[in-house]
Amino acid sequence: MPPETCAVCGTSAPHPLLIRQCCYSRSSPSPPISSYCSTTCKKSDTSQHSRSCYRRRIHRAAELLRATFLRLREVGFEQKIQKIERLGDVVHFTEEAYQEDMRTTTEGPLFPFPDHLIQNGEDKAKILTYNACSDALGYLIEFGEALLGELATKFEELDFTLKECHRKTIRYTCLGHESVSVQHSVLIFLGHDAQDYVLDLAGAQFGQNRAVVPLKEYMDTYLDPARNQMVRPLPRGSNAEALRAIRDGDRDHEHGVQDDVRVYEVHHMMDVAILQGVRRWERKEGMKASELLSCEESAWGRGKASLLERINEAMRECMFEWRVGRCKLKYQVGTKATTMSFR
Repeated sequence: MPPETCAVCGTSAPHPLLIRQCCYSRSSPSPPISSYCSTTCKKSDTSQHSRSCYRRRIHRAAELLRATFLRLREVGFEQKIQKIERLGDVVHFTEEAYQEDMRTTTEGPLFPFPDHLIQNGEDKAKILTYNACSDALGYLIEFGEALLGELATKFEELDFTLKECHRKTIRYTCLGHESVSVQHSVLIFLGHDAQDYVLDLAGAQFGQNRAVVPLKEYMDTYLDPARNQMVRPLPRGSNAEALRAIRDGDRDHEHGVQDDVRVYEVHHMMDVAILQGVRRWERKEGMKASELLSCEESAWGRGKASLLERINEAMRECMFEWRVGRCKLKYQVGTKATTMSFR
């Protein structure tokens, strides 16, 4: 086994290694992130190491939010799909016809996700995130603030136009082909490392599978420079307010062939359930979810898995209560709100 070298001066590091505890993982077969030959070198590396640990917390927070969002989309899936086909790296999916009269419908607003039609996890994420960027901004706000609130500032929502080559998910309605929009909404924020980041929880539909990306890299890679000249940021919470207005019948909306406002109410219930799941986990573990971001690797992996399981349980409990008729959902008929019970 070759000797470890000091992260600062490059000389051989002693055994046992002088390391930073935040990098150490007993279960990891790889060497620690930073080893040192002396306390002097360790101290001199504090600034650089602090940046590395900080960015790791940013990426963990984004990863946790993306995993939660994909679970919300799967449990609350609102599309009735009959066919999925992959051509190259583009996923094509075809929907069945929906019962359009909300006063007489006996189906929906949720449908089982068609796992039997999916080839791999990336294809599944593309379909789960299709046309869902507003949901990615409108939900998980409180959870996002709990994870990122102390790590960043200047949160803003932006609508970008992406390059046509990034159209990786195409939907076909029962009436034929639906043109694919390359308009995409993301959250941007300023990190304490003076770097701007993009939080993109619904980017999989465009082949973008990283939860967080430096803003400059994101713009250079994905944005159409000719179609983003007049981009203006919106305050954090703008998409959440738009979703609330739809639920309350105060705003028109477009949802293709399936024009079912009930789904907005169901997703709102699930968003509330997510926070309940987080609080249950925090009570059981005796720590805040944000503290998990600083754990060593093995503890982070276990904690993330158990937290997501709690969140998943809370959402499924919420859906069970809804399905047995304990919740009343509102849908909009014209300009008049009607309250009905759906089983």
